[in-house]
Amino acid sequence: MTKQAQKIFLFLLFWVLVLTISCKKNLEVKPSWETTMLVPILKTNLNIGNIVGDTLIQINSDSSLKLVYQSTLYSLIPGEGAFEIPDTIIKGTYNLSNLALTNQSIIYNLSLGQAAQQMGLAGGAIISSNGTMASIPAITNQSSGNNDVNATQFFQTATLAEGFLDITIDNGFPIDISNIQFQIKNKISGTIVADTFFTNIASGSTTTKTVNLSGKTVEGNLVFKIIDLDSPGSVNPVLIDTTDALHITMQVRDMVVTSATAIFPSQDIINQDQETIYNLSGGAKLKFMTVHSGKLKMTLHSAIKQLVHFNYSFPGASDQFGGSINLITDLPAAPIGGLSSLNQEYDLAGYTLDLTGLNHISYNTFVNHIEASIDSTGQLQTLSFGDSIYIDYGLVDLVPEYIEGFLGQQILTLGPEEVNFDLFKNIQSGSISLSDVNLGIDIENGVGVNVRMNLYELTAVNSKKNQSVSLSNSLINSPQILNRATDPPLTPYVLSFLLNTGNSNIKNLVEVLPDKMKYQLDLFVNPDGNISNYTDFAYYNSPLNVNLNVSMPLSLQASGLVFQDTVDFDLSNASSKGLDAIKDGVFTVYADNGYPLQANLQLYLYDEWGGFLDSLIVAPHTIYAAPLNSNCKVLEPLRSTLQVQADANKMNRIRNAKKAIVRAVFDTKSSAPCGVYTNIYSSYNLLIKLTGRFTYLVGQ
Repeated sequence: MTKQAQKIFLFLLFWVLVLTISCKKNLEVKPSWETTMLVPILKTNLNIGNIVGDTLIQINSDSSLKLVYQSTLYSLIPGEGAFEIPDTIIKGTYNLSNLALTNQSIIYNLSLGQAAQQMGLAGGAIISSNGTMASIPAITNQSSGNNDVNATQFFQTATLAEGFLDITIDNGFPIDISNIQFQIKNKISGTIVADTFFTNIASGSTTTKTVNLSGKTVEGNLVFKIIDLDSPGSVNPVLIDTTDALHITMQVRDMVVTSATAIFPSQDIINQDQETIYNLSGGAKLKFMTVHSGKLKMTLHSAIKQLVHFNYSFPGASDQFGGSINLITDLPAAPIGGLSSLNQEYDLAGYTLDLTGLNHISYNTFVNHIEASIDSTGQLQTLSFGDSIYIDYGLVDLVPEYIEGFLGQQILTLGPEEVNFDLFKNIQSGSISLSDVNLGIDIENGVGVNVRMNLYELTAVNSKKNQSVSLSNSLINSPQILNRATDPPLTPYVLSFLLNTGNSNIKNLVEVLPDKMKYQLDLFVNPDGNISNYTDFAYYNSPLNVNLNVSMPLSLQASGLVFQDTVDFDLSNASSKGLDAIKDGVFTVYADNGYPLQANLQLYLYDEWGGFLDSLIVAPHTIYAAPLNSNCKVLEPLRSTLQVQADANKMNRIRNAKKAIVRAVFDTKSSAPCGVYTNIYSSYNLLIKLTGRFTYLVGQ
């Protein structure tokens, strides 16, 4: 190949390589370009409702607006502590003061033969004459030996608080007895239980004497002994039968023991009514109460070493069906050296309580009936007066649904205290001046008592600005009488006062844009005493309210008055390629202002967690006031347009925004012919629309 041909070949090879490399590179690089698109972003309508809420606005016949607002300055609700029923717990100790033993009888027979055996020769003659007619000589100073009397089948020992021993002698001897003296002693201790005598007991006759056993201890093993037996004998012969006898009956009756080891009969050991009296504040005297909530609580302790049947009833309490409270339960036998216990609780909600006592002539008094009893076990038990039942019972956490009686005299001092006043709660800042304000104070007495009220202070407080204005009116420091409500049907008494610009400084109070109201007052319940003769009443939800009723036309001057709304803001719909595809853009705000008020507009952007991202508008921009016609009304809204450039840096900050706060700050721009106050009408609003024209980077 020639040199010339080689040069041509190398030249062609160079370009082939260049073209090959170039084509390969072009195949690997994707094409890219920029495009723009107009996208709607948000829309909101700002109106007076954003400040005071739609529910507070009334539309007059000429379409002008009136602002109405009611706030409760003070509310006395009987069921929430206005009339308190204190917890009353009664601690009772019930001794076995009525512990009784069964009446018992023991018969001792002394035959003529037994007596003759102790009479020496004369006695031998009587015995030898058995079955014959013979005279019996006089008997003097005869006695018997000790005769055991076994009463252990009834008791082993008993110390008696009360009791009697009836001794009856039936003279079965054929001769009269002129005198007989005998003695009964405890066999173990030797103490005398009874020492008595009888005189002139004719043959065939019966006589009885009673011995008081109070304070004595009687053992189950006794000793009976005749100390002295005297008889005139018989002058004429009589039929001698040595089996003829003196029948001596010893009956122990009406025994109430302080302690005993005995076989106790089934018996009531407690059976009594108990009156519990409440001491209520102000000298209140209640007759009836229906319970809204509350409990009857009872704790029982028994020191009795035997099962006790317990019955508690609350006869003055009845539910809606007429049923009463009756607790029937058993208290286990107390362990040695300890107590058995039981807790019981009743829900009294819905019950009506009669508080007039046992005889229905008392007040604040409820009646309890308590019974306790034991069964006869047939076995010896040791019980004593010191064995007691301890009962703690009473009404706790009692809240009345209805009370009736005399509710007492008391002065309730209330305040100084502040309560929230929400009329202007959505106003962020700024000030207003109103053409007119009316404020009504309605005092509503839903309680069945007369009340005297003194209002000492009513102050409007703007805590944000640390400003306050106090009411100046004749109502301050002027006692007002509130008559009682009537029932049935429940009809509250209402006393009303109207405060306006002519009789007070109420306009100044409202223009401070208060978020709180401060008050101080007192209420004197039943200032004239019990003039209702125990017919006062109160329901749980029949309050005594002090209400403020504000009414004012929306005719105002505004300075820096803020309208604000929170709306959704989401750019994800602006790009099908994702938010990262948005490079930059221009936002356009269209503001159609239907208010004759000039406004500065701002939009603040936040992420989904409420974190601040950026303000869309770098500086507030003016939205011009809509013009007024000859009737001082806006016919057509005035459009203002704002454009905001969002470069790549700004777009990076706001592309993830989820919420926007649209904020408009208004100032009055009234023309002179229409006066200094601007009337607000129902047709007025500020419509804000936001669009965006974005640049997208596509295909990279």
